[in-house]
Formats: sequence, C-alpha cells, structure tokens
Amino acid sequence: MAKAEEYETSQHSRSEELTALDTAKKVLVEKTAGAADREYSFIQVSAKTRVGVRAKQAKDDILNLLQGLAKKTGDNAMSLLSQRVEAASMLGADPFAKIKGLISEMIEKLEEEAAKEAAHKAFCDKEMKETKAKKEDKETDLDDLSTKIDKATAKIAKLTEEIATLEEELGAIAKAQQEADIRAEEKAAWADAKADYESGIEGVGMALKVLRDYYAEKEEALMQTQHDKATGAASGIIGMLEVVESDFTKSLAEGTAKESMAQEEYEKLTQDNKIATTEKSTAVKYKTKDKKETEEMLVSLKEDKATTEKEYAAVMEYWEELQGMCIAKIGRASCR
Repeated sequence: MAKAEEYETSQHSRSEELTALDTAKKVLVEKTAGAADREYSFIQVSAKTRVGVRAKQAKDDILNLLQGLAKKTGDNAMSLLSQRVEAASMLGADPFAKIKGLISEMIEKLEEEAAKEAAHKAFCDKEMKETKAKKEDKETDLDDLSTKIDKATAKIAKLTEEIATLEEELGAIAKAQQEADIRAEEKAAWADAKADYESGIEGVGMALKVLRDYYAEKEEALMQTQHDKATGAASGIIGMLEVVESDFTKSLAEGTAKESMAQEEYEKLTQDNKIATTEKSTAVKYKTKDKKETEEMLVSLKEDKATTEKEYAAVMEYWEELQGMCIAKIGRASCR
C-alpha cells in the first residue's frame, strides 16, 4: 500500500509538471505568435516598444510559471530549465524559439522518464508479487518440515522407550517361566512319592488281610488263655497297620490334589507367558520396524529442510535486492 501510494504521488507530480510545461508552451504560442510573425525579438524592444512589452510580459509569465513549479516540486531539472530560459532571453537570441525548444526537450525527457518508470514499476510489481509468493511458500514449507521433524523425533523417542519397556517385560516373563519350569522336578519327585505311597498302601493292605484272615481262622483252635493273649497282640498290630494305611491314604490324596493344582497353575502360567511373549515379541518387531522407517524419514526430512533453507535464502537475497531496486527508487521518485 505504501509503495502504491508513493507511486501515485510520483505520477501525480509528474502529471502536474507536464501540465505546467504544456501550459507554458501554449502561452508561448498564443502570446508570441504576432511578435514572431513581425520578426520581433527581445533585442528589438526599443524599436517596437508595444510589441516588446507584450513579448517581455510573455517571457515573464513563462519564467514565473517555471520558477513557481520548480519551487513547488523542488525538481532540480525544472529549476535548471527556468535558469536556461532566463539565460536564453538575456542573450538576446530568439528567446521564444529557444524557450519552446527547451520546453519540448523537457517534455520529451519527462515522458521518457515516465515510460521508464512505468516499465520499472510493472517489473517491480510482477517480480515482488512472485517473489513474495515464493517467500511465503518457502516459509510454509519450512514450517511444515519443522513440524514433521519435531513429530518424527518425538515418535522415535516414544518408540525407543516403548521397545525398552517391552524388552524388559519379556525378560521378566522369561525369568518367571524359568523359575516355574522347576515344576518338572517337583512333578518327578511327586511321581516317586506317589509310587511309594501306593506301594505302601498296597503292602499295608496285604499285611492286614493276612493278619485278619489268619486270626479269624485260628481263633477257635487256640486255647482260651493263649487266645486272649494272641488276640490282644494281634489287635494292636492290626490297629497300628490300619493307622499307617490311613496316613498313607491321606498323604496320597493330599499329595495328588496338591500336584494336580500345581500342575494346573503351571500349565496356565506357561500358556499365559507364551501368549504374552508372542504378543510382546510381535510388538517389539513392528515397533522396531516403525522406528527404523521413522529414522529414515527423519533423515530425508532434514535433507529436504536443508535444501529448502538454501532455496529460501536465495529467495530472500533476491527479495532484499528487489527492495533496494523498487521500494527505494519509488521512494526517491515520490520525494522528487
């Protein structure tokens, strides 16, 4: 907006200048035509006073007009023109022809400058618009790349942490499974104990059967005294064997139940560990793959950013050059 305003001021000033010059030229044509036809000049004023007065008045009008415009605009070229016109009239030559020639030259010069400035403005408008668009595009690209780089960096850090946690959990599962695998030894030990209990129960049962059968068959054949004595001893032995049989049976039942429960828990733990290991191992595999791909993408993003920064630097260098070529020049033109 500032640039456009400055340009409009410059154009308006030049338009005023051209208008003034055209007016001066018109004054020369209208007011000096008669004097020129009669071949009067500023040197002939003494011979033809009336015509000389008219010519002098025209000269003064033109000088006043040029000097006033030079003072108003502060234009060095206009000031120089007024001085040349004044000097030409003082030399005694045909001042009007000289003045008209000088004004025509000034008009041509101003028109040429106006054309050059218009072409320069068109160039500046086009280049600055395109360069500004490129600058904004590169800034957007850099912001986008920076955001992607930040996200990729954060993602890699998160994946690294997650992978470390999963590997730690896998290690804990492996250790727990290793400790649980002692179940095989416990199972083997129970198998031996179970065989002993079963053999013991069987042996005690057989002994009880023999003793019970024997004392039942011989009971009538023994003497009463001997019977009482033998029966009492046999009863004690049989009772002890029955207690032993009961203990063996109870231990076998409790051991069997305990072993069954321990085996069930072991199998459940092993299955759970197997599932968890598979899940976590798969997660580690894919997270490791994702991390590697993200790291490769990060390298590519950083390369793209470096390239974009170089391109942006080149655009900014040209942008600064345009600022000097366009903004500064337009500013000088408006000041003139």
